[in-house]
Amino acid sequence: MIREALLPDLNTPLPGLLFIILAAAALSVSRQASAGELAVNDLVLRSTARGVSELHVLRAGAATPVRLLRDEMAALDPTVTPAGDVAFMRPRAGQQGLWIVRRDGTGLRPLGTGALDGRMPAFSPDGGRVAFVRHRAGEGSDIWLARPDGTAQVNLTAVVSGGVTHLSPAWSPDSGRLAFASNRGGRFRIWIMSAEGGDSRPLARTPGADLEPAWSPEGGRLAFVRQFPDGHSDLVVLELATGAERRIQFPGTEARPAWSPRGTLIAFASDRHGQIDLFAAAPDGTGLVRLTDGTADESSPAWLPRAATPGARNTNLRKERTAP
Repeated sequence: MIREALLPDLNTPLPGLLFIILAAAALSVSRQASAGELAVNDLVLRSTARGVSELHVLRAGAATPVRLLRDEMAALDPTVTPAGDVAFMRPRAGQQGLWIVRRDGTGLRPLGTGALDGRMPAFSPDGGRVAFVRHRAGEGSDIWLARPDGTAQVNLTAVVSGGVTHLSPAWSPDSGRLAFASNRGGRFRIWIMSAEGGDSRPLARTPGADLEPAWSPEGGRLAFVRQFPDGHSDLVVLELATGAERRIQFPGTEARPAWSPRGTLIAFASDRHGQIDLFAAAPDGTGLVRLTDGTADESSPAWLPRAATPGARNTNLRKERTAP
């Protein structure tokens, strides 16, 4: 017997009924698209166990992340290049060098001659430049740009001094702008500036600290982390054209949002079950699934598009309640 609650009201005017049907169809397509992205895209991530952070990959269709690099190597801040390689920061001998490796773990090499000194790499979508964070002598940090071979290095935030910290550069899809977090003015906020430097502006002031921006694939939205004075944090999705915000509240503390290649999902890290695991949800907060459930802390997701196993299903996915 069909439940009456699932049936349209036959007294609804035809245009209204048509709207209901189209809305339901659109929701179904959206859910199918989200599931499809999980089925065909890998995720590279940071896995931390026994105090050591390494790069792991959660393959489409796999239940457990596997080590990306053949040798044990400390690694932070994974990101994906337009060519599908993985760039990351390798802490070694008190330095922060940027390295790159193919998605199958081969071809490990420094980024530039002798590895660029910095962390939090982000490649422009057109592949022509890499943004990264470099710490100043003393305190504070800046956003730098360079070509992928390490040449033509330029400090985009050199005009700001006095111990100000700039973090987490994120490119717009047209490679023309950068979003980043900065505590200039005292509290961390999200700023946007031209990729040529200058012309920077902050986004809305909030009672908390805004961190870790991620630009949506179509360019109209920013996802970021909002940390509140009591210590907890939520995800926020901001419509750049209108300034409208959607605060996505889950139990626990969320961090490191990453948009899927088609923008139907946001992957992120959360400690809602005690340890740090990866989750994914639609940009409106629906359809929450748990991606990892191991013994290590797993964070810093970055999507590796077009996995070699199209149509496979990740058996590790677990639907999650949005309430504790």
